[in-house]
Amino acid sequence: MPTMYERLQKATQPERDRFMSIPLVGMLVAEPPANPEPVSAGDAAEISRIYTRFLVDSYYHVRAAAKVYALAGSRISTDNEEIRQWLLEHAFEEYGHHRWIEDDLREMKYDVSRLLKQKPSVPCDCLVAYMYYIAGHENPMGTIGDTYVIEGLSQMFATQLAGNIKGMLGVPETAVSYLAKHGAADQEHMHEVRDLINAHVKREEDFQAIVHVSKVEFALYGQIVEHAASTED
Repeated sequence: MPTMYERLQKATQPERDRFMSIPLVGMLVAEPPANPEPVSAGDAAEISRIYTRFLVDSYYHVRAAAKVYALAGSRISTDNEEIRQWLLEHAFEEYGHHRWIEDDLREMKYDVSRLLKQKPSVPCDCLVAYMYYIAGHENPMGTIGDTYVIEGLSQMFATQLAGNIKGMLGVPETAVSYLAKHGAADQEHMHEVRDLINAHVKREEDFQAIVHVSKVEFALYGQIVEHAASTED
């Protein structure tokens, strides 16, 4: 009989596959060739633009994460104390990670003061609003789906992506600190999420809430990545 986590993986496999089929994702996480050709100045400028736009949207999403987890944890019923505790502890762990992104953006010569004056892309704005909606108005158990998607993707390719970006652009380690740090930390986080779901998600309605949030976030995060590669403002 499959575990709850195995059921979640199966239920969201089409959405995960759709995300991984995005051309930019495939290009950025591919294993580099043994003898790569130098990146042209034009290609480097384009990759730098895409990476910067990705970081800007990531800033708004990551800045919201701690508040979202704390809000969800405050609404978890008393018969799910283990999940309440995990969400509140995770809120504490995530707090301040948007500062890593600020540091990376400075290394990319981006004026971080702009972050307080502008809005994220439309799909990123939708993702952040959806996170707050689930945590504050719908079944807060669904918030676990955010961790499953965002940190699951980070576990899969953040470290590889950080290395590829650094190699293609010739930027220092300090320009990919968010990806590098999250890629390492989220390995352990995903083991925690798997164990949490298997041990403490008992009600089918809670499981379905996690599945639905996961599907929505795979789609919205895919749109964020596609926007980073577009020429839209």
